[in-house]
Amino acid sequence: MIRIHALKETIESGEQSYPIYLALMQADEISKIADVPSYRETTTNADIARNVSTVPVKEWQRPPIPEKIEAIRQLFDNRGEFMPNPILIGENPHTIVPPKVEPVLIGGDSASVWELVIELAELGAEKPLWILDGQHRIAGLSASAQSSNPVPVVFLLNEGSVHYGADTLAQIFAQVTTSATPLGALHREWLSYAFSLNHYSPRELRSLAQKKSMAAVLSLCMKPSFGEQPNPFFDRIQYNDRLPLSRIQPGGHVYSCIELKDIVFRSYYSAQKNQTELDPEDVAMQMCLARIALVDEIRTPVERSVFFGDESHHQKIMEDAFWSGVLRYLAVRGVPRSWRDVLRALNFHSTNWDFSWKLSLHGRDQSTSKALAVKVMVDIFSKQTLPSGNNSVADLLRGNGAQFELEAFKLTCKGRRSARDTAVLEVHRGAVTSFPIEPCVGIRLRKRSLNIQDVVVTDKQAPPGTLVEYKKVLRGGGMILDGSRHKNPLELLFTLKHYGGVTSTADVQIGW
Repeated sequence: MIRIHALKETIESGEQSYPIYLALMQADEISKIADVPSYRETTTNADIARNVSTVPVKEWQRPPIPEKIEAIRQLFDNRGEFMPNPILIGENPHTIVPPKVEPVLIGGDSASVWELVIELAELGAEKPLWILDGQHRIAGLSASAQSSNPVPVVFLLNEGSVHYGADTLAQIFAQVTTSATPLGALHREWLSYAFSLNHYSPRELRSLAQKKSMAAVLSLCMKPSFGEQPNPFFDRIQYNDRLPLSRIQPGGHVYSCIELKDIVFRSYYSAQKNQTELDPEDVAMQMCLARIALVDEIRTPVERSVFFGDESHHQKIMEDAFWSGVLRYLAVRGVPRSWRDVLRALNFHSTNWDFSWKLSLHGRDQSTSKALAVKVMVDIFSKQTLPSGNNSVADLLRGNGAQFELEAFKLTCKGRRSARDTAVLEVHRGAVTSFPIEPCVGIRLRKRSLNIQDVVVTDKQAPPGTLVEYKKVLRGGGMILDGSRHKNPLELLFTLKHYGGVTSTADVQIGW
């Protein structure tokens, strides 16, 4: 048993009271009564996922950094150094014997000093306290020549009531550590999930959808199999910031828990559904089965495939889009009888998934391609068919059958676009055509095919070196043709943006 004299103050915040005790203790004494609930640098992703899915969460602090501990030890082996900044210690909510707080009596009267009575844990049992901030300082000081010197300590104790729950202590830990060595992004994410912090907090909009999305990814990472089906994602989703990447077989992107959670959240749990919502473990199982079906159905050599290929062939954009399509299928159509049947209906088995034809996946081409790939996959998985005239997903993404509509319109007496007596021209990629619109006075872009992500419209009669764009004005309300600004006929070049920086064009001559 250890007895510590401390000063007490109570902080009021809103409707909550937080008792705080200030004391001095030797570093080596602190090590006897306080644990650091940390995972290890070598803790597997599956073990972290399993730990985070278990209540109460046992290991939620980051691993100690040996170099940091050794630097502190060497510093305090030198004369003239001491530790003035306090260690922050909280009550372990899982301890068998919690600390006791007793008033110190002087002459029978209560003094302003309190006594903290802390039982030493038996061998193998959890210690009664947690070090929230200062684990490296305590470890370094304990191993130094100043191990017996006192250091200031702040105690956060419950006093028999739950002033400091595990979630409160985790939040305090997350806050105080950012000023020194910030938490890794993955650690912060699953710590927030485990203790319902940040976007997982019940106070936040769609927090339940966030929780379910992460629960699905946890299940996908920690389960070796679903029924008799081996799980290719087992221990292959990153939860430990410090572990090297462990690739899924036969290849593809190694997803972090944040990346995959965001996809599940966006494409399933926060999306509109036509089917009864699946629980997270069922979503994980369907993702496992869909991945296995993808491996079985792709005929393109593994090393050249956009899904599994080497660095020059693999395209994460397409893998992300695939998962968006799979999850949208579940939301709209429910659990399929067979994912292989789903993929065969979309000609995955006959598509050439070697996308060496792409020109660019950088800058604006990257964002355009990503948006297009997701849009295409979501559409074809939802409808379970490719657009008419397309026999493969690759052909569709490259712009096969691309088309859009131009609408010519009149104005009402109030000068607004009239919805009556319009004329519509269907324009196909590669077209060179004319569109006499008289007596209409304006034109606008209407619906475009699935495989067009953007349309750039320029004036072909503009002076050399001058680019005149009509892209914005042709959308929405459209463009009124005016003799002071437009030639008659007006010659327009439509550049259609497809996947991978691929473009196609159409020439339209507007007579008005």
